[in-house]
Amino acid sequence: MTKQDYEMIVTYLENPDNFAAINGCDRKTKITGKTLTKVTAFGHMAVTLCAQGFVKCSGVIMGKKVARYVCTYKNARTFYLGTGSGLTEAEIAAGLTLEQKMNAKCHYFFRMHALFGARANVKPPAVGDAGLPAEMIFDDRDLCQDSQAAFQFSTAKLMLRGDEEEAADREEEPIDLSEVDEVNNQTAPVADAGKFFFETAMLDVTGGDAFYQTARAAEDGGPEMGNQTGRLAVDVETITRSDADRTSQQNRHPQQSRGDASVQSVDDVRSSGKTVRSRDRPPPPERKTSLITAYEKEVKEKLFLRKKAQDQKANFRNAILEDRRQAREQRERARIQEGIEAMRMARADCRSTLLAEMVKTRKKNGTLIQAVSEEYLEQLSSPTSLRIWDLIAVNLQDSGIQCTPLEAKVQWDSIAWGYLLIADHSDDCGATVYFDMTAEERTWSGLPHNFPKSWYDDIKAFYPRPL
Repeated sequence: MTKQDYEMIVTYLENPDNFAAINGCDRKTKITGKTLTKVTAFGHMAVTLCAQGFVKCSGVIMGKKVARYVCTYKNARTFYLGTGSGLTEAEIAAGLTLEQKMNAKCHYFFRMHALFGARANVKPPAVGDAGLPAEMIFDDRDLCQDSQAAFQFSTAKLMLRGDEEEAADREEEPIDLSEVDEVNNQTAPVADAGKFFFETAMLDVTGGDAFYQTARAAEDGGPEMGNQTGRLAVDVETITRSDADRTSQQNRHPQQSRGDASVQSVDDVRSSGKTVRSRDRPPPPERKTSLITAYEKEVKEKLFLRKKAQDQKANFRNAILEDRRQAREQRERARIQEGIEAMRMARADCRSTLLAEMVKTRKKNGTLIQAVSEEYLEQLSSPTSLRIWDLIAVNLQDSGIQCTPLEAKVQWDSIAWGYLLIADHSDDCGATVYFDMTAEERTWSGLPHNFPKSWYDDIKAFYPRPL
C-alpha cells in the first residue's frame, strides 16, 4: 500500500462511529436491531475507501490490510516506549525529528497511537495502576479494635501454638478489661491458675480442641454462654507456665515420674549426647479399600489373566507353526536328496551309455579304416566312388556294423580330416606332440579332441602322405 492508502485508513478510523464498528466500543449492546458484524463493517469500509481512490479489494482483504497495519503500529510502539528509543546524535545532526523517525517505522504513528494506545489489546489493564483508593489498605489489627475479647483469644492461641515472640509483642499492649465491663455493665470474673470462668463451666487451657471450641463460642457470643457472651479473662503467664509444665511432663521417663531418681529424663539424655531408642509403635490401622479401588484392582487382574491366556495361545500357535515349518523343510530336503540321487544315477547311466557309444564308434571307425584298403584309395577320387562305398558298406555289414554307404563316406571324411590336421601339425612339431598335449591345448591348437593313436598308425600305413 502507498502512503495515501495508509492516510485514508487512519482518516476513516478517526471517525468514532467507524472505529466502534471495526474495533468495538464500551457501550452496551443494543437490544433491538441486527448487530453489525466485523465482516460487514470491513465491507462498508472497503466500499467507502475504494470510492475515494483506494486499491480495489473486498471486505476480507480490507480486514487483513487493517490488521497488518495495526501489527506494524504495535511493533513501532514497542520501540517508542522502550529504553534507549529516540534520536541518535547522527540523526539529530542530520535534522531528523522524532515524528519523522516514527513515521518511517509506521505511517502516521502518532495518529494511530491516539486511536489504539489505550486499547486493552495494546495496553493490558494489568500493567496499569490498581485503581483502588488509599483507604482500602489496612492492617489486620484494626479489625480487632472493636472486640477486646477476640484480641485476648488470639493472644492465648498464639501461646498455645508456640508463637511466643508474637505473643510477647501483643502482651506489651495494655488490655483494659474495665472498658469491656463498662460496655456490658457487668463485672468480669477473675482468672485463677490458668482457668477460664464462664457462667457455669470452668475449662483448663490444656483441654485441646474443647478449649478452642469453647473459646470460639465465647467469641461468637453463643446462647450457651448466658450473660457472659464473648468475654474472656486470660492469665498469659499461667498459660505459658502450664504449657511448659506439660511439655516437661511429656519428656519425663515413666519411672522418673514415679520417683525413681536414677532414671534420667529425655531432656537429660539428649543433653548428655546419648541416643534414646523410641518405643515400638503400634502397627498402623488396616486401610479400607473403596469400591472404586477394588473394581480397578479386579479389572487389572482380569486384564492380566486375559493377556496371559492370549500369550499362551500365541505361544502354542507359534509352536505348531514351527513344527509344521520343520516338517516341510525335512520334506524339501528329502525331495532334493532324491533328486540328487536320481541325477547321479542318470548321470552314471548316461556315462555308461556314452562310454558304450564311444566304444561302439571306435570299433566302427576302426573297422571302417580296415575296410578302406590301399586297393580302394585310387578309386575313392574317381567318379564311380559311390560304388566303392557300396562295397565298403557291404564289408562293414559282414563285420557286424550296420551302415549305409553314405554314412560310411561321411564317417570316413571326418576321420580323414582329423588325420590330415594331425599330419599337418606333425610336419612342424611331430606327431608325438599331439598325443602329449592336453585337451585344452588341443582345443587351442584347433586339433581333434580325442583321436586314437592306433587310428593314426593304421591310416598312416596306407596313407603315407597327406592328400
